[in-house]
Amino acid sequence: MKIARTLTRALLGSAIALTIGSVAQAQSASYNATIEIIEVWRNGNVAFRLNGVSGTCGSNNWMVLNKSWDGTKNMYAALIAAKLADRPVRVYSSGCAPAENYTPTPYVLVDYLYIAD
Repeated sequence: MKIARTLTRALLGSAIALTIGSVAQAQSASYNATIEIIEVWRNGNVAFRLNGVSGTCGSNNWMVLNKSWDGTKNMYAALIAAKLADRPVRVYSSGCAPAENYTPTPYVLVDYLYIAD
């Protein structure tokens, strides 16, 4: 339990740092919910869905973290921490686009996320 608490605190710190660095970005949508599923792709992308959230893209409400983005590993760690703690996350997105090295299906692009209360 102590290890999980320490990991959660470390990941929360990473998520907060990402949030602070991204506040200046224009946001067109935000989503707040617990994580339904996290999917890790062979090519390094991470896709996930939030419970009860309808995205504006044609990907059946999937959100994506592309492997080449700065911060993808940190956001993935924050997703795992939130899922393990059954805590909601808030995701900000500026639009839709295909996932990196994948089909042209548009996914909700994640500009930043944080673990909510």
